[in-house]
Amino acid sequence: MVIKFSSQGTGACPLCSNFEDCKILAKTEKTLQKVVDDKNDDVMEVVIYRCPEFTEIGLMEDDMAPFS
Repeated sequence: MVIKFSSQGTGACPLCSNFEDCKILAKTEKTLQKVVDDKNDDVMEVVIYRCPEFTEIGLMEDDMAPFS
């Protein structure tokens, strides 16, 4: 089974600047791989709506200074 993290709707992943190196996603995918059937060709789409590690792409803390 293929596991796909999607931003469908208002999902955080993969719209996060941490997406390529996310510890939470890595652990989630590793856990899901243990319980899904490898022989199944289907796709499991996972949407994460809230995450404590979310940082919007293109916005860094310094960029937000004018709004503080």
